[in-house]
Amino acid sequence: MAGGIEKRLTEKAIKGWRDKAEPGSKLADGGGLHLFMTPAGTATWRIKYKFGGKEGTYSPGPYPRSRWRPPAPNWNTFGHNCASIRTR
Repeated sequence: MAGGIEKRLTEKAIKGWRDKAEPGSKLADGGGLHLFMTPAGTATWRIKYKFGGKEGTYSPGPYPRSRWRPPAPNWNTFGHNCASIRTR
Protein backbone atom coordinates (compact mmCIF):
# COMPACT_ATOMS: atom_id res chain seq x y z
CA MET A 1 0.00 0.00 0.00
CA ALA A 2 1.81 3.09 -1.22
CA GLY A 3 1.68 6.00 1.20
CA GLY A 4 -0.50 4.15 3.71
CA ILE A 5 0.17 2.76 7.13
CA GLU A 6 1.86 -0.59 6.58
CA LYS A 7 2.36 -1.58 10.20
CA ARG A 8 1.39 -0.18 13.56
CA LEU A 9 3.91 0.19 16.35
CA THR A 10 2.95 -1.25 19.71
CA GLU A 11 3.72 0.30 23.08
CA LYS A 12 5.89 -2.72 23.89
CA ALA A 13 7.93 -2.38 20.67
CA ILE A 14 8.43 1.36 21.21
CA LYS A 15 9.59 0.98 24.81
CA GLY A 16 11.98 -1.83 23.84
CA TRP A 17 13.46 0.28 21.05
CA ARG A 18 13.66 3.43 23.17
CA ASP A 19 15.67 1.69 25.90
CA LYS A 20 18.47 0.64 23.51
CA ALA A 21 18.24 3.12 20.62
CA GLU A 22 21.28 5.18 19.72
CA PRO A 23 21.03 8.86 18.71
CA GLY A 24 19.98 9.21 15.07
CA SER A 25 18.20 5.86 14.87
CA LYS A 26 14.61 5.52 13.60
CA LEU A 27 11.72 3.16 14.27
CA ALA A 28 9.26 3.20 11.36
CA ASP A 29 5.49 2.89 11.66
CA GLY A 30 4.86 3.13 7.92
CA GLY A 31 3.61 5.76 5.53
CA GLY A 32 6.44 8.14 6.47
CA LEU A 33 5.67 8.18 10.21
CA HIS A 34 8.56 7.18 12.48
CA LEU A 35 10.13 7.73 15.87
CA PHE A 36 13.53 9.42 15.84
CA MET A 37 16.02 9.31 18.70
CA THR A 38 17.55 12.76 19.17
CA PRO A 39 21.14 13.34 20.33
CA ALA A 40 19.67 14.36 23.72
CA GLY A 41 18.09 10.89 24.05
CA THR A 42 14.47 11.93 23.47
CA ALA A 43 12.23 9.88 21.18
CA THR A 44 10.40 12.25 18.83
CA TRP A 45 7.65 11.57 16.29
CA ARG A 46 8.53 12.63 12.74
CA ILE A 47 6.62 12.50 9.49
CA LYS A 48 8.32 12.49 6.13
CA TYR A 49 6.21 14.12 3.42
CA LYS A 50 6.43 15.47 -0.10
CA PHE A 51 4.82 18.74 -1.21
CA GLY A 52 5.35 20.51 -4.49
CA GLY A 53 8.01 17.98 -5.49
CA LYS A 54 10.10 18.70 -2.39
CA GLU A 55 10.56 16.39 0.58
CA GLY A 56 10.19 17.66 4.10
CA THR A 57 10.01 16.41 7.66
CA TYR A 58 7.47 17.51 10.24
CA SER A 59 7.94 16.77 13.93
CA PRO A 60 4.65 16.92 15.85
CA GLY A 61 6.29 16.29 19.24
CA PRO A 62 8.03 13.91 21.61
CA TYR A 63 6.93 10.41 22.47
CA PRO A 64 4.70 9.71 24.42
CA ARG A 65 3.27 13.18 25.12
CA SER A 66 2.40 14.38 21.63
CA ARG A 67 -1.19 15.60 21.25
CA TRP A 68 -0.94 15.45 17.47
CA ARG A 69 -3.24 13.08 15.61
CA PRO A 70 -3.18 12.54 11.84
CA PRO A 71 -6.27 14.17 10.31
CA ALA A 72 -6.83 11.47 7.67
CA PRO A 73 -5.05 8.55 5.97
CA ASN A 74 -4.29 10.84 3.01
CA TRP A 75 -3.28 13.82 5.15
CA ASN A 76 -0.71 15.09 2.65
CA THR A 77 -3.08 15.28 -0.32
CA PHE A 78 -5.14 18.32 0.74
CA GLY A 79 -3.38 20.70 -1.66
CA HIS A 80 -1.31 22.56 0.93
CA ASN A 81 1.77 21.99 3.04
CA CYS A 82 0.41 20.17 6.10
CA ALA A 83 3.59 20.87 8.08
CA SER A 84 2.50 24.51 8.22
CA ILE A 85 -0.62 23.54 10.21
CA ARG A 86 -0.14 24.20 13.93
CA THR A 87 -1.66 21.98 16.59
CA ARG A 88 -2.98 23.47 19.80
